Amino acid sequence: MLDIGIYPLFLSYLILGKPTTVKASANFGSTGVDEQCGMVLTYPDGQLALLDSTIMADTDCIGLIQGETGQIRIHSRFHETKGVTLRQQDQPDQLFTFERTTFGYDYEAQHVMQCLAEGKTESPLWSLEDSLNLMELLDAVQAEAGIVYA
Repeated sequence: MLDIGIYPLFLSYLILGKPTTVKASANFGSTGVDEQCGMVLTYPDGQLALLDSTIMADTDCIGLIQGETGQIRIHSRFHETKGVTLRQQDQPDQLFTFERTTFGYDYEAQHVMQCLAEGKTESPLWSLEDSLNLMELLDAVQAEAGIVYA
């Protein structure tokens, strides 16, 4: 959960915010490691986030955001993608691609350095409250799924 489970939780939090309910279930390997976890998050306006993480299989690792009239498909590996497909009803798919020189962590480090150089103690893009909310969400999933770390 703490290795790869944060990525789908981060995406759902980024798009939908804090859920009202969290349901989760995990499978554990012979060593006691949580090898896969399925999560269902519900939100105040009726939205659902269906999330999973696994080290048991080589999955597509896409992000799929489904709306009433279309969907956004964030290509694999969604947390470091170079492409997004927009699919809308009765319209041809639109592919958006972009180059990057890193897997993303460099951008985070550069942003921290920029904030520090500007005398900021908190990012305007991601607040301390966001970090705490994401950690609470991770804790809620672990508690619900019975994932316990020594």
